[in-house]
Amino acid sequence: MKHILLPNRCINFHVIHDQKWFENVIRLLKRMYTMVSLKEIYEFYYGGLSLKNACHITFDDGDRTVYENAFPILKKYNVPASVYVSPKATIEQQNFWFQEIRGYDEDMLRKVMVELQLFEAGKVTSQIKPIFKKLALDDIWKVIKMYQDKTGTSSKPCYNMDTEQIIELDQSGLVTVGAHTLDHPILKNESDERASYEIKGSVEQLGEILNREIIHFAYPNGRYGEDFDEREMSYLDESGIKLSFTTDKGQVSLENHTLKIPRSGLTKGGYFHVLIKLIMGKKWDALKGTFGI
Repeated sequence: MKHILLPNRCINFHVIHDQKWFENVIRLLKRMYTMVSLKEIYEFYYGGLSLKNACHITFDDGDRTVYENAFPILKKYNVPASVYVSPKATIEQQNFWFQEIRGYDEDMLRKVMVELQLFEAGKVTSQIKPIFKKLALDDIWKVIKMYQDKTGTSSKPCYNMDTEQIIELDQSGLVTVGAHTLDHPILKNESDERASYEIKGSVEQLGEILNREIIHFAYPNGRYGEDFDEREMSYLDESGIKLSFTTDKGQVSLENHTLKIPRSGLTKGGYFHVLIKLIMGKKWDALKGTFGI
């Protein structure tokens, strides 16, 4: 299939529960693209390297399933990748807010948000995660803490990789580890001070763990204008970041800003579902809405 000229792109994953599904996706990607490393993406932007039908895969958050289910497949097929993690979550073995609320009663969460006067009664009607993404991180954890107190719910065991696993990935020669803030806030919801701390602190702490300079980053949630903007890009520049990844759809092109590189996400689907999504690119959302895919 590589004779079909496709745009260069980055494909992003988060949690990999089904190892067989991931293996099938990797086999499909290898048929369609030349799988390239983060170093090659860097050389494309900074060193004049030409890329054709190239694909780089990434993983956000550092979920333990990436180590358990994805890493063995990457090694089996010799596919390079990059993983974006919080060094704080890695060291302290703590969950992000969206991991902690898995399985929580959404009606109770709404009641707590109203009680804390974060939303007016009757206005907290949509799905919970989009509502949380409108809040500053400190307010999110106030909601979680009150929910836990009211319901007698204990904190969940950590879903994320530990320090040894992160180091193993980074020293494998196949995976590059980059920063993903300290606490996974929606950066645009935070003050200048907090946003700067989240970015610069993650770069510094991860550098200490891996004993090297960190020059790669991925934005939490990752939509330009909604989750981050020029402010965050300036903090990345001050931190020495050379490549940073969004979740805005698009191709890997020299027209991209190097701190605003687009990625397409994959979470599910059989062979033809994934194939059509990859071929359609930006047009996928319109197709999905039209046919209810």
